[in-house]
Amino acid sequence: MLRMLEEGQNFKITAVCDMYEKRRRLAQENSKAEFTTLDYREVLARPDIDAVVIATPDHWPGTMALAAMEAGKDVYPEKPMTHTIEEAKVVARKMRETGRSCKSGRRPCRPTSGGRRARRSRTE
Repeated sequence: MLRMLEEGQNFKITAVCDMYEKRRRLAQENSKAEFTTLDYREVLARPDIDAVVIATPDHWPGTMALAAMEAGKDVYPEKPMTHTIEEAKVVARKMRETGRSCKSGRRPCRPTSGGRRARRSRTE
């Protein structure tokens, strides 16, 4: 995401949430986020947040994605999006109910550049 900001993509990192002070401080310094917190619900309560990226241990993304969509945010949970198939069905229902976007992947990046680098690495 920081690379995308440097390349002039049209978004701003407004808030950082992390349970570990050192990582939270580093993320704030790198992103220039104005707000940091230990509690993700504080981020979701902010009206100036349109979307969230969720990068957590495997058992958290589904819970946080549901809360984010309920709060009116679009969501990008890093993989895995949910911990169970049942939880994935609940997330899909919440997407339909709220009309929010929820797209999952390994990390927010442009896949074409990463894919080219990966292919070159394998052939070298």
